Amino acid sequence: QLHSNEENHAEAAICKVHIAALVIDYLTHTGRLISGLAPPAPSGIINASQLGHVASTPTVASLVYISAATPSRARPTSEVPLQLNHMEVFEAICPGINEVADSVGDEEGTCQSPVFSEQGLIDTLMQAIDLFKKADMFEFAIKLYRLVLPIYEQSKSYVQLAQCHAAITSLYEMVLASNDAQSRMLGQYYRVGFYGARFGDLDTKVFI
Repeated sequence: QLHSNEENHAEAAICKVHIAALVIDYLTHTGRLISGLAPPAPSGIINASQLGHVASTPTVASLVYISAATPSRARPTSEVPLQLNHMEVFEAICPGINEVADSVGDEEGTCQSPVFSEQGLIDTLMQAIDLFKKADMFEFAIKLYRLVLPIYEQSKSYVQLAQCHAAITSLYEMVLASNDAQSRMLGQYYRVGFYGARFGDLDTKVFI
């Protein structure tokens, strides 16, 4: 909230991504698997470079996505859905997030907030998407939609699916327009100063 108040939209979005990772971890550990999600597999997860290829053997990934609109006859004969590891999406946005995401225990009563639910996850992801859009980081917003779509596909929420696909189209158009105009300045720098005897040798020093 502090980052949002200061209009540090990218930093606020990263916070939301961390929250979303914790929510998925909590729901998995407590056995409350949500639609479109399954527990991570120890091996055989399809990575981003393999998307579009069908696995030869059944595996279970963290995020299972298969279009509800796809006719059954058009699906792979092995009935293996297109699989996507949600942590790969998070890692592409926040390198190193794996080190902190697996930090929610499965003790009953650990997380009582409504955020730790399927709807809470959707809301958190949509908030992160909106913040990335405000920060002109349209590509990250598109990546997060990859986590929202499977949930709506599973529940056959076609109105929401239509809205999501329209939003994705708009985001791609923003990417093209900003690239053509070279209007985005994504690099941000901070001036950090240390003042006070407690900082020792760092006292009065300033870093960029």
